[in-house]
Amino acid sequence: MSTLRFFLLLGLCITVAAAEKPRVIVSTDIGGGDPDDYQSMVHYLVYADRFDTEGLISSPPKQGRAASIHECLDAYEKDYANLTTWSPDYPSPDTLRASVRQGALDPQSEDAPPDEISEGAKLIIERAKVDDERPLYVLVWGSITDIAQAVHADPGIKAKLRVYSIGSWNTLNGQKERDYLYQNHADLWWIESDTTFRGMYMGGKQDGDLGNRSFPEAHIKGHGALGELFMQKKADIKMGDSPSVLYLLNGDPNTPAEPHWGGAYVKPDSNARPHYWHDDPDTEQQFRDKPGANSVNRWRETYLRDWQTRMDRLKTKKEAGQAWMLEDMANENAQGLAIYRPRPMDDKFKNPWPANYEESFQQRARVVIASQTDSLKAEGSTYFENEKRWYGLAMAHVLGGKADPALKALQQQDHQHQEWHSQTEGIDYYACFTLKHQMRKYFYFGDLLDPQYRQTMLKGANQWTAQDPLGRPHAAYKEGTTGWGPDAKNSWVDVRSTDNLFLMRVTSVYLMAEETGNSDTANKYKEIILKYVATLYRVGLGEWDSENYLGHSIAPVFNLYDFARDEDVKFGAKAILDFFHAVGAVKYHHGAFNGPCKRDYNHAQPFGGSASLLWLPFGDSPKTPVEWESDEIHAITSAYRPPVAVVKLARGEHSKPVELFASKPPYNATTSANTKATPEYLETQYLAHTYKMGSLAGGTTPGKSDVSGFKIAVDDDSQGGVVLQAAPTADPAFPGSPVYKDGIVTVQNRVAQYENKAIWLANDGTAPWLWVIPDTVQVSKKLDLTFFQCDRTWVAIMPLGISSFAVDSANTEAIAKPTGKKKAKFPDHQVISARGTGGTYCGFAVIVGEKESHGSFDRFQVAALQAKIDSSKLATGNVSLSCADGKSLGFEWAKVPRELKVIRDGSPHDWSAHESYLYRPADHTTTLSPISARWGSGELVVEGNGATFKCSVSENGQARFSNTSS
Repeated sequence: MSTLRFFLLLGLCITVAAAEKPRVIVSTDIGGGDPDDYQSMVHYLVYADRFDTEGLISSPPKQGRAASIHECLDAYEKDYANLTTWSPDYPSPDTLRASVRQGALDPQSEDAPPDEISEGAKLIIERAKVDDERPLYVLVWGSITDIAQAVHADPGIKAKLRVYSIGSWNTLNGQKERDYLYQNHADLWWIESDTTFRGMYMGGKQDGDLGNRSFPEAHIKGHGALGELFMQKKADIKMGDSPSVLYLLNGDPNTPAEPHWGGAYVKPDSNARPHYWHDDPDTEQQFRDKPGANSVNRWRETYLRDWQTRMDRLKTKKEAGQAWMLEDMANENAQGLAIYRPRPMDDKFKNPWPANYEESFQQRARVVIASQTDSLKAEGSTYFENEKRWYGLAMAHVLGGKADPALKALQQQDHQHQEWHSQTEGIDYYACFTLKHQMRKYFYFGDLLDPQYRQTMLKGANQWTAQDPLGRPHAAYKEGTTGWGPDAKNSWVDVRSTDNLFLMRVTSVYLMAEETGNSDTANKYKEIILKYVATLYRVGLGEWDSENYLGHSIAPVFNLYDFARDEDVKFGAKAILDFFHAVGAVKYHHGAFNGPCKRDYNHAQPFGGSASLLWLPFGDSPKTPVEWESDEIHAITSAYRPPVAVVKLARGEHSKPVELFASKPPYNATTSANTKATPEYLETQYLAHTYKMGSLAGGTTPGKSDVSGFKIAVDDDSQGGVVLQAAPTADPAFPGSPVYKDGIVTVQNRVAQYENKAIWLANDGTAPWLWVIPDTVQVSKKLDLTFFQCDRTWVAIMPLGISSFAVDSANTEAIAKPTGKKKAKFPDHQVISARGTGGTYCGFAVIVGEKESHGSFDRFQVAALQAKIDSSKLATGNVSLSCADGKSLGFEWAKVPRELKVIRDGSPHDWSAHESYLYRPADHTTTLSPISARWGSGELVVEGNGATFKCSVSENGQARFSNTSS
């Protein structure tokens, strides 16, 4: 049973703006003096699978009647058989007929509507009172009389109504009812389009077959009964009511001021009428003397081409397995720019995605495809998992104009086709990194492959998933062999189970088991996937916030989301992607990646790893990536887009500053479905206006570890965001996680953080310390304090039992200059180092400021110098810091991180309350938290500037979603 049906059957009321269709009533004067309503009704009906149509009301100011709506539905019935082969969501003709009502026949004669209301008005009231959290859009193409009657009779329905009315001539024929609404119901959500709608047929690209007469002649005529009805009533485009439909088809319907196919509107008086929008008077949006018309006609080619494909559905049935060709994958917009398309997907699985977000996403996608096509090879070794990079690049070359050589490379014989893959027809279904790309190659690009090769892939997949390939004895196995291949691990598939590799394996096995009909294996892996979803939402991600691996975890889930057929699995994939993008959004900072995190591999600087993938949906950086993980092709060709609230979180579009407490699980918790896991890492994160600062109570883990314990990501005018990294180490190549290298960090260390201030101590009084920072950061000293002056962020460092920090020329050269053929580790960076002077403990305190908190760098310096630090008990690991803002931070060393005594303004920090949440604002009573999730609850909430996303996952992995915007 699908997630959606599951919750509806339980009688729960859920808002799934991302996954559900808009509820719509069309109020039309069809059959009146202007035949363009017939045109708009034809247009609406070929898109009827995109809406929940709850009413079709005849609203004539003069002679129109409901019979004219039925005339259109009769034509729709003749085309219905063809339409349903393209989408099962087209409503039946009888369902639509049952929704038809006759509205008021006469315009309002008095200042207020009469007590006796029309059948159309009664339907509006009835549908507005349905127990459904989604708003009810009423598209008014004719008289607004029925809206006025409904609102007058039952004002309480306004909370559910969203009215988009086409004014002008319609208003002239119903002035009293329009004025009644305007003067008496200022809180009504209402877009009143008096001139914007004229962009439907005035201006825009009208050459060739895009003209008002040429387009119907080429693409409407001869296209089913609906096409013939269109031509019979009026053979050239007017369709002045269609912008109301276009508004819901493309663009975030919650934000009328943002671009939509159906126009962009302004609030004339946001105080008096907070939910009323009208035509934009800006001259740039004006066509001739029609304000706002350009906000519609700018999209003319785009929406006409989209409509063209819809009208083509009326001519032929969709054939089963119809090919998905290169022209479907990439085509041009009105400006001649490439647009990359996912395979079609039902809207119920999608998050709402504003048109301007998609436009900028496509701009960034073009950058990726051009860069990867122009400068990177689309071929390479096929030994073991060497396809992990170049397979993705080859698929980018397919979209970038080099399809033939790229497809040839993708179909070359695997190096170990006989040695390891003879059991799967020579196809490599073993290595996880290869599997991730194999799935997109087969399911998305498959119709471009040689048919025999694709059939070989299918045959090999059938053998591979005939039973669970994990641990299935392999013919190549030789006892005593070392390595990760089947010869060493005796399995038909890669056995490694870090989160990213686990997801590559389980998504690929599931997809191919489903594709080949191996239902036992498919069902087993469906259960594994849904358990992963349930665990993820309860205890978080084991490979948490990894700058190096988060993108590698996201990519295979794109495959699951795009290609799984089972609805529960598809919704589960969406839930995983929503979670991964949300946690990425917390750490993303203008292309850089803040910490702390597990397995960053010292890639925090702009686009060092996963940030290049997240840059596609998040953007928000003046810098363009130049190096790629090659997972980007998965995002570019996927139908997935993250929730608007998540994008706003990534871009810092939320109330600031805010302090977050976060808890992270043990490494294998999620992959082992351990929903009872307890937190292992305790994080504090401070999101300010120009920086993010984060730390772990346990600091950077010593020994052969993979955990980075502290970072500050700051605004940078040229880079967007850069990261200031620090660690108790003498090796400047590892200011983040030690990457399992023993001796990088040799001592235990602890961090106490309170908003913009922190104390960091190591339990060795001679420990080395260093910072790795961009060389654009100005370093200065006053007394014993070291100051970092970034473009808009300032840092003060106070030594605690260490020498004064100084520029380390030798270490700077070691990381900033290339060595032989090796690239520089941190080009354009400098190292600032110090060392403990002896004793039991040493470290430093840090205070961070910005204009919003301190006004200027000079004032910040004064405040930092006024801060008082008591290190008289440093020998026992006890330090306190009192700042000029009146806030204080105390630190008392503990062997166990969760026992670290952190004193904030005189009160001990409650770690037990901290670790009861995956994410929680420090002031947990606030309603302005950008992200929150209680440990073990299965629910995640993300908020940002009027947008809210919520996902709740049951214990068996069933997901339900809510997206709302104000």
